[in-house]
Amino acid sequence: MKSKLLTAGLIIGAACVGYGVLGFCQQEPQVPIDENIISEIGLVDENISWVWGEVKNVDYISSKFNILYMDYQTDDEKELVLTVNQDTKFEGINDFNSLKAGDTVGIDYFFDANNNIAKNISVEKLEEPSEVSSPEASSSIQPDEIAAIEAQPEPEAR
Repeated sequence: MKSKLLTAGLIIGAACVGYGVLGFCQQEPQVPIDENIISEIGLVDENISWVWGEVKNVDYISSKFNILYMDYQTDDEKELVLTVNQDTKFEGINDFNSLKAGDTVGIDYFFDANNNIAKNISVEKLEEPSEVSSPEASSSIQPDEIAAIEAQPEPEAR
């Protein structure tokens, strides 16, 4: 009786595993992708690059600025000239006139007609260091309590 149950259990288990494997082996039908639709809604932009660094100087008249960044492939600091146009978006500042030397920025850009065109400029606002507080200011013990603790006699050793 036990061998019949064991055999039946093995057959059922093998069938379940077999059907499970077949279920994973089935391929889903390929849906053709219309490249025109993707480019129209802007999901794919293969020419976009990204750089993070510090603004070295800004030329407001020509709408260009230089950024100093670290090239991690060569471990060298490099400089990149970028151009701003009417389509450039800004984060952390209102417009190009708010950009200044010393700002830390992350920039999405693309190369077009011998220029690096900034698509998005995000200025990082660095937090100001907090004031160093005295130990008395950060402690919940008041100065008169400290004096009372210091004035207590030490217990005698036995």
